[in-house]
Amino acid sequence: MRSLRIMTCMLTVAMVTGCASTRSESDVSTQNSQRMATTFKRDGVKLEWSCRWGTGITKATCVKGDFIGIEASAYAPSFGTTEASRESAFRVANDLALAKLAQFLSTEVKTSRTTNILTRNVEKTNQMLLSGKTMSGEVTFNDDEDELAKGSNEQALQTEGRVASSVVEVMKIKSQRILKGVRVIDEKIVDAKTVSVTVRWDVDSDVARQEIDKAMSR
Repeated sequence: MRSLRIMTCMLTVAMVTGCASTRSESDVSTQNSQRMATTFKRDGVKLEWSCRWGTGITKATCVKGDFIGIEASAYAPSFGTTEASRESAFRVANDLALAKLAQFLSTEVKTSRTTNILTRNVEKTNQMLLSGKTMSGEVTFNDDEDELAKGSNEQALQTEGRVASSVVEVMKIKSQRILKGVRVIDEKIVDAKTVSVTVRWDVDSDVARQEIDKAMSR
């Protein structure tokens, strides 16, 4: 009887594992994604996000956007080369980077300009996908790039707009969380008279921070 119970348990585990493996492989085969980076040069802000698409009989195009992270960079003058002067300059640059991030999230993200630029990033990605180009890393787009040739039909353009709008909406919803969870990722001496600071928020670090908060509250 004991042997029968052991065999039954082994069979059950094998069946569950098999189902999980099949589900995972199915998910991988029917869903792909491409990372993208959209830079707003004058605002000093870079958005990292991704677009996803399903595989099937039609060519792959972006149908869903996922917000990944946001960075803001700023420069400040250093009045001298002493440690005290540099430290003071880094503090100023940090404050300016945070101010740029706050300004972007409170004002710029709500404008049609932001949605339009993200839409153009989706258009660029779709054109590369449809041409069969292999994309490694990020598909980048800067806000001062020339307008792309309109190769998409009206329905595709509407989908691209919806993908961009969904990412914008997530940023609006998470704006306060972003400002509370931002961190410095880079401090750089640009030259003898200038320093720069880059601050960042991303989904992974936010999840890690929440887990640490939970652990500390126990």
